[in-house]
Amino acid sequence: MSTWTESDHQASSDLTEDGDVGQLTSELPLGPDAVTAVLDERGLVVSVSPNCEELLGYSPGELANTYAHALLHPEDLRSLVPATRAFVEGLTDHVHSVLRLYHKHRGYMLVETVLRATRPQAGRRPARVVVSARAPEATERLPEHPTVSIGSSEVGTAYAWVVAGSRRAVLASADPVFAALLGSTTAHLVGRPLEELTDPDASDTGQDRLQGLLDGSSGTYQVERELLESGRTIELIVSLLPLPDKPGHSVVVHARDITRRREADRAAQDSLTALKRSNQELEAFATVAAHDLAAPLRVVVGYAEMLARNGNECSPQMAELLEKVASTSRRMQAQVDGLMLLARVEDEELPIGQYDARSLLEEALEPLGGEIERQAALIEIGHLPTMVCHATGVVQVFTNLITNALKYGGHRPVVSVHAARVQGGWQFTVADRGIGIPEGEEDRLFELFHRGEGVGRVTGAGIGLAVCRRVISRHGGRIWCTRRPGGGSEFHFTIPDRQPGARGSV
Repeated sequence: MSTWTESDHQASSDLTEDGDVGQLTSELPLGPDAVTAVLDERGLVVSVSPNCEELLGYSPGELANTYAHALLHPEDLRSLVPATRAFVEGLTDHVHSVLRLYHKHRGYMLVETVLRATRPQAGRRPARVVVSARAPEATERLPEHPTVSIGSSEVGTAYAWVVAGSRRAVLASADPVFAALLGSTTAHLVGRPLEELTDPDASDTGQDRLQGLLDGSSGTYQVERELLESGRTIELIVSLLPLPDKPGHSVVVHARDITRRREADRAAQDSLTALKRSNQELEAFATVAAHDLAAPLRVVVGYAEMLARNGNECSPQMAELLEKVASTSRRMQAQVDGLMLLARVEDEELPIGQYDARSLLEEALEPLGGEIERQAALIEIGHLPTMVCHATGVVQVFTNLITNALKYGGHRPVVSVHAARVQGGWQFTVADRGIGIPEGEEDRLFELFHRGEGVGRVTGAGIGLAVCRRVISRHGGRIWCTRRPGGGSEFHFTIPDRQPGARGSV
């Protein structure tokens, strides 16, 4: 090492205070804690920040007037030759690398570096070079002939420049992580055309991608490569960096190992496919089972009711038992009918059209006329719009909600139905003044076979609201319930103006 003199110290201080050096130092991407050094045109260290001792074990005095490349591992020094040549000739304004630098006490260590020139001029060697260096987060002591260990989340970087007078880009530098990700070495990669990295099997495609960058039709492009030798998948992201006041362009290439992500994506897709197949099989089973159970249940209900009505031929106890058989069978038949309805909602297409919601509500009320009259119920109908929907599905929703309102609406139920315009569609409300919704049951009511607490002797299969939720979901809307102020329940659902997966004319 050369001796550090007082005159050298003064020269270093003067240079460090130079405006160009100060501005470049503030712009370097490695952060304020990085070590900063200034090199002259021969590569001699003119000045270096005091924290260099923390990074490499040398004091500023020990590094002054020494050649910076003396600290580089020989292999990395050779791999940097093309990149530094491009830097000197003004084809790139900086060189970013992960290198092995010699530590005074611990041997070679990985260090991230960025070189920038002060007052660069095309075709001329830079008068001064600012170097910023820092240790990566997981810097470890390396053996004499190190191999770089990389993980799936690490990113490697390479630089290429566009050859003057052509539309081709040639790799100028690559850090060891980039080379290791591609199963190669920096020395082997430098000098190769860019398309050999991104599209080795289709060079025309790679050239077209670069042409798009140069023409300004895109700022970056992404390529995935499967490396057959290692079985890994590499993601390459290529961006164009125009060099102001200099000829040509610089291209930066980032490489990332996405093998684990791809495996996770494939596993998720396989699981989704298996789940869809399982759901289809379950729906088919439910449909067949419901169909096969429906006929014998009707027979059981019919015989039980007939025997119970013939009081002369059976005792009162037997008549009571037969009535229990009939009522239990009817509940089971309601569940079977509900399952068949749910299966049809899942399977059928969703043709849509423009319909008057009032007409759909009246269609839903028609078969409920006898029950409405028996309970002396009042149905209040407010403003209802013309909307785009699947008519059969909306009629079923109205039917199920109003049936529930009549069941749980108390003595002489009052049921109101109205709609309001909301962003992107319509919101409908079916309200009653009955027993209301138990606290905490608002979401569970829409689960299949779930019935809220406090329903007492009111019959039901716990399927109607699940059907409503599925119908509204297929419209792209949502359904929910709230407690009505003053008592009772309010069921709300939305029908969007535009619905996913729908077909038909409007």
